Amino acid sequence: MVTWTTTSSLPDNQPRAEPTGSPQLTVAPQPSCTNVPWDVGGLQGSNWNPRRGPSLPQSRCPPVPTRSAHARTPTYPLRLHKILLDPHRKVPAEELGGRKAKPTCSRAGGDSGMERERQAVARNRKVVLRGYIDRAPREEDMELVDGGAVELRVPEGGGGPAVLVKNLYLSCDPYMRGRMRDFRNSYIPPFKPGSPIEGFGVGRVVDSTHPGFSAGDVVSGMTGWEDYSLITKPEQLRKIQQSDIPLSYHLGLLGMPGFTAYVGFYEICSPKKGEFVFVSAASGAVGQIVGQLAKLHGCYVVGSAGTDQKVELLKEKFGFDAAFNYKEEPDLTAALKRHFPEGIDIYFENVGGPMLDAVLLNMRVHGRIAVCGMVSQHGVTAPAGIHNLFSLISKRIEMKGFIQSDYVHLFPQFVDDITRHYRDGKIVYVEDMSVGLESGPASFVGLFSGKNVGKQVVCVSRD
Repeated sequence: MVTWTTTSSLPDNQPRAEPTGSPQLTVAPQPSCTNVPWDVGGLQGSNWNPRRGPSLPQSRCPPVPTRSAHARTPTYPLRLHKILLDPHRKVPAEELGGRKAKPTCSRAGGDSGMERERQAVARNRKVVLRGYIDRAPREEDMELVDGGAVELRVPEGGGGPAVLVKNLYLSCDPYMRGRMRDFRNSYIPPFKPGSPIEGFGVGRVVDSTHPGFSAGDVVSGMTGWEDYSLITKPEQLRKIQQSDIPLSYHLGLLGMPGFTAYVGFYEICSPKKGEFVFVSAASGAVGQIVGQLAKLHGCYVVGSAGTDQKVELLKEKFGFDAAFNYKEEPDLTAALKRHFPEGIDIYFENVGGPMLDAVLLNMRVHGRIAVCGMVSQHGVTAPAGIHNLFSLISKRIEMKGFIQSDYVHLFPQFVDDITRHYRDGKIVYVEDMSVGLESGPASFVGLFSGKNVGKQVVCVSRD
């Protein structure tokens, strides 16, 4: 159902070493296919690059990992989802009863190829919210529908500049769960039942009436969970200069999760060299970056995760000093005491609940806590309270919640710093990518049970 991919700017002929601590897998044959990334994490016997993970030849399809009788933890089989409705088929307007696109000088750039695309229409599938919920999300809360034909041009008379994008990658993020409630006292409004789910995405501009964007540009920003989206606030889009960094990384490493890690660690935690840092949900989109930034800063770093596979990933790939599976610890307070006998200086809080309570008892005097996720409380109607808040007084702890958008002035600096670290091989990144718009609901729901390994992304199209 998912493809666990890691990529890097290293050349393909870089010497490679065999991995350690990878799960045991067996391999089944796969029919021939094209246009699929072949870096699939955790495969025994494939070529291994410390920064890229195992790499398979692009001249053939990857083998499909299946569950081994000797595997200690479930593996993640690769299944390519068949798209029933082809969103890329260009249909003459007359065939669908539509109108032909007329050439106009008001268009913001483009060439003859893009002009031909504007004179076509395509089917537009959408993932819509069926209704508001007050519990953990389920796949049936969302529905893939045929949105009918969409003309591949910005409609005339829209009242302002707009951009039509073809969505390539969509981001699955825990904050989206809050938008599935009928709750308006938040920093972001709820979704509308019957309308497409919204989230961060990367897309290619098909048509534009905004002077800052032209057909063919690749952009990132808020978009709909659909094949094509009309962006009526194009000033919120960010143009991507294509490089050796994968486009999907602009939803994670160079996107909102990466910026959240950067702001939370440097601005909220105010780290000092040699301090003791604990990161919960450490293998996720945010946690994996926090841990690596802390190591680069000279800190001692421990992370927690929910499977033995993720624990090995933290130690072997991300360079954490230690890690533990919180599901196998009957006493979280004792587990933290074991890993931090002198206490915790910095806690990057992603989960809330019992873990936060245990951390409060293990903090050092003048410790700092950046409150980011609280993901364990997202799907409950009666959130659990915190029992050890007195530690804030006795240990003079600073505990602060934050949202990355409050620090948008730091975004250019963040992009420069993280890009440099990535290209220098000082930061690696892991994605969990599902293929096909129809895989979106299951991928999103999986966030809340820990099914993802790394940043969860949905690939809608590679075109």
